Amino acid sequence: MQKKITEIFNDKCLRPGSRLRNSTRDAQLPDVYAKSFGYLLLDRPLFASEPEINAFATDLGALLALLASLPDRLFDGDVRAYCDALGMDSRPASLMCRGSDVPPPRNARADAHHDGEAFMLELDVGSRLGGTDTAQANRDLLALGRITLRGTGIDVLLRYFVASEIVDDPQALADFDTVLRADEAGRTVLHPPLRGAVLAGKGILAMLHDPLVQATFTPAEQAVVDRVMPWTALLGQARHSPAALAALLDRCRDRREELVAEPGVGRGGVGTVIGHQVTDAVRRQALPDAAAGDHVVQERVRPATEAVVDADTGAVHEWVANRDVFVDAEGYAGSYVRALKPGDGAVVACSNPGTRGTCVFAAP
Repeated sequence: MQKKITEIFNDKCLRPGSRLRNSTRDAQLPDVYAKSFGYLLLDRPLFASEPEINAFATDLGALLALLASLPDRLFDGDVRAYCDALGMDSRPASLMCRGSDVPPPRNARADAHHDGEAFMLELDVGSRLGGTDTAQANRDLLALGRITLRGTGIDVLLRYFVASEIVDDPQALADFDTVLRADEAGRTVLHPPLRGAVLAGKGILAMLHDPLVQATFTPAEQAVVDRVMPWTALLGQARHSPAALAALLDRCRDRREELVAEPGVGRGGVGTVIGHQVTDAVRRQALPDAAAGDHVVQERVRPATEAVVDADTGAVHEWVANRDVFVDAEGYAGSYVRALKPGDGAVVACSNPGTRGTCVFAAP
């Protein structure tokens, strides 16, 4: 369905005088948004099959529930022991374990690729929800147990930071204590709670392929993992016996051109090694280096490309799309896209100057 709609859209873009070709550039965007992102927009929206993306969101919701259950399944509810098993830095982990014990709300974003047949999850379930409207709180005094901004009480603070960004900042930690007290008093809600960050590390997804963890799955849970998660493994030495780690490294060496090695928690992908883009010597060295930390390795997903008509030249170029799929308690909650031409690199991220963004339309 989405391929057919794309073909129709691009065909109309190529017709003389087509208004569709410049539809993104002619869009009436709010001034602040236009100044910030207008020049970074892709020249067309992307499309998705509504039944397919809803089914993926359903699987994603089930996957999030499965991830949230792991501390209880494996560590008798001890979240700190769970963080230690993942090799998390102890100081950010301590912050994540503070606050309410209530399970975090289902409010997540998954980075996903579409390989032409199905959506496949990449690494960033539960990331910092970039792409939503953001709110910013200042360092005002706590008034009657409530956070205020220039004298106005704040009902909800939307969190847009991670533990590692505040753990070395005494003022930020003091502000966090203030916010936690307001949240615990029911005066100002911190959303999402920092506790939810324990579901966001790359190593957590790797646990879904651990045989000991999979032994706890129901057939339905295993089917969800099989549908949306490429093979992923945690390399940290603390997670494996010497013999098991040696066997895992041998497996990774045999498949090194098909794998991506990436740091686990809180580093935004810095230090990622993409197997097919580096020399064999770099790949050989990367594996033992990664095993000394909290890295994961994951099978590379090969997304189908999207044809986009250049609004200036009319030339058709292929782009690789990273689809950020949002999910909440009601299921699919929308998506947005970051896209990159294959020749401009392998990491589809806003830090890459060739990356462009666009919206997604779902077709029944």
